[in-house]
Amino acid sequence: MKSNFDHIERIYWVFTQLCNDKCDHCYNNSGPQGTRMSEAECMAIIDNMPEDLDRISLSGGEPLAERKLLYKILDKLNEKYGGKLYIALQFNGDLLTPKILQTLL
Repeated sequence: MKSNFDHIERIYWVFTQLCNDKCDHCYNNSGPQGTRMSEAECMAIIDNMPEDLDRISLSGGEPLAERKLLYKILDKLNEKYGGKLYIALQFNGDLLTPKILQTLL
C-alpha cells in the first residue's frame, strides 16, 4: 500500500497552553502562565499543512484565552481550505459568551 503524505485525515493542534484555569487534572501543563506560540509560528504551521486535510481540532490550554490569535488561525484555515475543512474547537466554556459564539459561527 502506497502512503499519501499529501492527505491527512486529522490534526490535533495545541497552539497555546495559556488558560484561565489551573486545574489539578490538566495533562497539558496549562494555566495562567502557560506558554504560547507566536502568530508567525502559527501561520507557518498552517502554511506547511497538507493541501488535503479533512479535520483539525484546535485546543490548548484555553483557545478562547488567545481569542485574537484563534481568530487569525481560523481566518487563515478558511483562506487555505475554503470552508472544506471540519474544524473542532476544544475549550472549557468559561470564557464563551453569546457574542464570541456568534463570531465563531
